[in-house]
Amino acid sequence: MNWKYPHDCYSDYLLSRLKGLKISDERINKIAHLIKDYKSILDSEDPYLCHMDPGPRNLIISDKDRLFLIDFEHASGCSPIWDIERILFQIPMKYHDRFLRLYGKEINQMVSAITRLVMVTCFACRLSNDQGVQEICFDYVDNVLKSDKMTEYPRPKNPYLVPVIIFCVLAFVFSFVIFLPILLQADMMDWG
Repeated sequence: MNWKYPHDCYSDYLLSRLKGLKISDERINKIAHLIKDYKSILDSEDPYLCHMDPGPRNLIISDKDRLFLIDFEHASGCSPIWDIERILFQIPMKYHDRFLRLYGKEINQMVSAITRLVMVTCFACRLSNDQGVQEICFDYVDNVLKSDKMTEYPRPKNPYLVPVIIFCVLAFVFSFVIFLPILLQADMMDWG
């Protein structure tokens, strides 16, 4: 099946994400220029059906240890690199190389770096009430933009990674403690 970008091409999609921030910031202008400078490379990315918001809150593990991705409300045609960078932003850095090996396809490092810049900038702008985390994100963006080897600059550490993991574990334990007795009681009832 042929998927299409929500905009004409990947570079337009990335630019639309920046325009959607509705703030004026020199970083955003620099990233927009990068997108325009690398338009032909970005637009060589074929669109596939992408989740657009993969992460722990959209994963369910079944009782048979099968992993399910849920919540496809934002799914659309896009470069798979968007989903890859979203996942990498949400898992510990020590697993990045392994994840990329499991993905099994070579990714264009410049497309990946620019996608990451857009993503981290969007994340930072949504955190206007959390100055500490916003500063960490913007420091990362500033350092990448200043780097001579932008494609070799390490991916950022997600400042919310530990709280997200703790939240997911607590949510699982809480749901297990609350719903297990209900399920056991329902199973013991005589329905006949």
